[in-house]
Amino acid sequence: MDSPSADAHVDTASARRTSEADRWLAQHYEAIEVPALSAAVAFRGEVVWSRAIGWSDIERATRATPETQFRIGSTSKAVTATLTARLVDRGIVDLDEPISSYKADLPDKWQALTLRQLHSHTAGIPGYENNRDWLGLLDSLFLLKRYDDVADALSQFNNSRLLYEPGTSFYYSSFDVVLASAVLQAAGGQSFMELLQVEVLQPLEMSNTGADHVRPSRAERAVHYRRKGEKFRPWRDVDLSSKLAGGGLVSTPTDLVRLGVAHLEGGFVAAETVQAFWEPQKLADGTINEQYYAIGWRSDRFPLAEGGPDVWQVHHGGVSKGSKCLADRLSRARAGCRTDGERQGGELL
Repeated sequence: MDSPSADAHVDTASARRTSEADRWLAQHYEAIEVPALSAAVAFRGEVVWSRAIGWSDIERATRATPETQFRIGSTSKAVTATLTARLVDRGIVDLDEPISSYKADLPDKWQALTLRQLHSHTAGIPGYENNRDWLGLLDSLFLLKRYDDVADALSQFNNSRLLYEPGTSFYYSSFDVVLASAVLQAAGGQSFMELLQVEVLQPLEMSNTGADHVRPSRAERAVHYRRKGEKFRPWRDVDLSSKLAGGGLVSTPTDLVRLGVAHLEGGFVAAETVQAFWEPQKLADGTINEQYYAIGWRSDRFPLAEGGPDVWQVHHGGVSKGSKCLADRLSRARAGCRTDGERQGGELL
């Protein structure tokens, strides 16, 4: 009998890993009890595995597929930071230039802020829970108002004071990235979503990524659920245009893996820019912020085993209405999204 070739051995190993990944997905799906779960993995620059399990629409008995779009919540912040990195490489924006250099019609308290501070949550911008712009607070709580221009969404918090002197502390807030998106579109001369399409989504073939409040007919969108007793009920209609750049995008694990690969493989964003965006940011007193937050990403190192070498993990999760998303990098790029039966409150990820 002929011995198997090297290629056959590789194929067998690949099939075994695929089978193991499929089994893990099925087990995790059963363990967390959600309507749908989707995941993807890239290795050495290529998407090597993507699967979905469960129902994208329970009532219509529609199965989830790898093309099913999920709300990605705050993982939107890493997508927006990628746009900023592209504009930095092109010399259109500078991380440390006052944002009033790009958008002059800002309140005085914001004019000296920088994109570095906004993307690292060290600008002093409040969050939903301590916003004192009461009309804006109502908008952000009920999520009923449509904002066709990201600059209009600044009205949610432009009457609220800064929490601290910029650069001296850390406070995680989606409003930071809402403001950053208005600055980016002013500097880039196009709407935020047009810039995102041209600079990030189209070049990376992220065709299943876009704004949650825009529903093209070809898109396969998951229904987002919350659990009531033993049953799943669809979330009420919400409009996430108010937090578009910081928490209002939809995507697929495959698209998010492509985003990660673009950073890891080089060429799409300059290597020195990636390094700068993945470096945990220091406060004015020289200490690193409490969440090891970099520029649009969380970035930390830890040993996989006691006494072993450190692994560098760059990641950003997201929680939205009826959905959770995890995107990270260990020795490979991977991402996962799911419809969620539990109500999520606050900005957890």
